Amino acid sequence: MNGFILDTGDKKWYGASRSGITDILLSNKEGPYRLYFGCMERNGIPYTWYSADLEPGDRFTIIYDNIEQVSPAVRVNLENTPEDDQLLLESYKKLKQELIDDGLIVP
Repeated sequence: MNGFILDTGDKKWYGASRSGITDILLSNKEGPYRLYFGCMERNGIPYTWYSADLEPGDRFTIIYDNIEQVSPAVRVNLENTPEDDQLLLESYKKLKQELIDDGLIVP
């Protein structure tokens, strides 16, 4: 099957998804750059083969090739923490009040 090989120099991860989307993502949303290598299955469940914060000078190689194996993946937990829930509730209440103040909704 065709898939991706992530080589970090000390280890290789092999990833492909027959029923979903394979993701390779670099994100710095919450601080240092973070490398994600995973997939989203059609049933909406995300899995990750590898993720790590990057440091200046880090090197990795991504190869698209025919692979015979897929590395074991870990299911990602998307459950909100109580802190996440509280932030969402506060955001909702603030937006609701703004819409009431603007006359767009009736309390």
